[in-house]
Amino acid sequence: GKIIMTTEEARIKWPNVTFGAGAEIGAEVEIGAGAKIGAEVEIGAEVEIGAEVEIGDWVKIGAGVEIGTGAKIGTGAKIGARAEIGVGAEIGTGAKIGAGAKIGAGVVVSRTPNQVQCDPYIVYPYSPIEIGVGCVVHTLEYWRMGEPAELEEHPECQPWENYRAAIELAARTLRYLTRVDV
Repeated sequence: GKIIMTTEEARIKWPNVTFGAGAEIGAEVEIGAGAKIGAEVEIGAEVEIGAEVEIGDWVKIGAGVEIGTGAKIGTGAKIGARAEIGVGAEIGTGAKIGAGAKIGAGVVVSRTPNQVQCDPYIVYPYSPIEIGVGCVVHTLEYWRMGEPAELEEHPECQPWENYRAAIELAARTLRYLTRVDV
């Protein structure tokens, strides 16, 4: 989104929030009291930042992101558009959270979540219960049922065993991120 507010303007709009130098903030952003926004942070349009959130320097936050109360975003992290960071969650220095990702309350992501490049599509954790293969997203349960229906339209994904192994690796990442047995 288009940047419409500088650090100086933000300090006037949100007097109970601390801003580092050079922050740029998009339209229709909400920031809770007691939040700390680092230097050179870029916040996209329609972002909601909860109270007492700490955002390190040089962080980039995409449009439509929601960050829960008390969350911490490390220096240089990148949060993709429409991602959701739960209450008290921690995103480590330099970590990248993809567009639309959901990080649960209290979850600690110390580095970029695991992604596996298969030929030709990437396999990745999409949400706490879903795995993506390229642009196709299904529940882990669906992927574990055997060869998916989509395989007829995508013969380039053969042999499916390669994807099955990558999906199980992504499932272990989900288990780590959510602390739930998947």
